[in-house]
Amino acid sequence: MLNYSRRFFYSISNGEIFFETTFKGIRSIEDDIQTFLPLKERDATSYDALDISIDDYKQDFDICIGYSVNLETKTLKFSYADPNEPGVEQPHVVPLSEQVSTNADYLLDVDYRLSMIELGL
Repeated sequence: MLNYSRRFFYSISNGEIFFETTFKGIRSIEDDIQTFLPLKERDATSYDALDISIDDYKQDFDICIGYSVNLETKTLKFSYADPNEPGVEQPHVVPLSEQVSTNADYLLDVDYRLSMIELGL
């Protein structure tokens, strides 16, 4: 079974995504450059591409108001609406799904350590 992927083309100067596409199976970046006008028209040395599985960050895409690429880690970062400041652009941050996972792991560790203290170990 072939998996679907998303490919993001982003500026190497600021991480801004200027083009994205979805595909099934394997497709080269060179094929995309030849196929899509926004890529043909742009200097190929000014951008890079990031591929993810179509299922990656599904919840983050559903609730975000924007996204870009972290140039240091070459991963996506997202911007989420602040209900206290509607309409105000928010900074792009680590995906909430990763923050929740990290926090859950931390809480499990703390819970384990507390149980060891209670048992006197």
